[in-house]
Amino acid sequence: MSPPIRVRRIRASEWEIYKTLRLNALRLAPDSFGTTYQDVLSLPDSEWQARVHRFSTDPLAINFLASIQEKPLGMVSCFIKDKAEMVQMWVEPVGRGKGLAQALVEELKSAVRDVGQTQLFASVFESNQSAFLLYRKLGFQEIRREATGLSGVKATDIHLVCPL
Repeated sequence: MSPPIRVRRIRASEWEIYKTLRLNALRLAPDSFGTTYQDVLSLPDSEWQARVHRFSTDPLAINFLASIQEKPLGMVSCFIKDKAEMVQMWVEPVGRGKGLAQALVEELKSAVRDVGQTQLFASVFESNQSAFLLYRKLGFQEIRREATGLSGVKATDIHLVCPL
């Protein structure tokens, strides 16, 4: 039997966990995010602390951690302005195939529903087929594609929506 997955909202004191996961994501999957490792590597600790403080106090800025046996192995964030936008989805390579991504997204859907949203939006680069297929499996539907030049790289962004 596999150890249970624990998903919960990040605490303000866990900024170093967030920083580690975010930097790992940007370093190990540079073509999967609109921000680069170099863009955030030199951020002062106070900036990481401020980001996590917002996640831990603002109901419209959400970050969940997924852990197995108390080891953080993944995270997902969401910012709600005019709509709920899922961002920063990441599972460490050692944690893949264990259901962490699904657990993170399901918890995020619930939290977004709890603040009155009826849809969850996401976008993924066309080249990131594993994420695209995962999102489709989790109920997201493609709504459009567009060329983008984030971080100076030309790519196609697939925009998705998941009814809640």
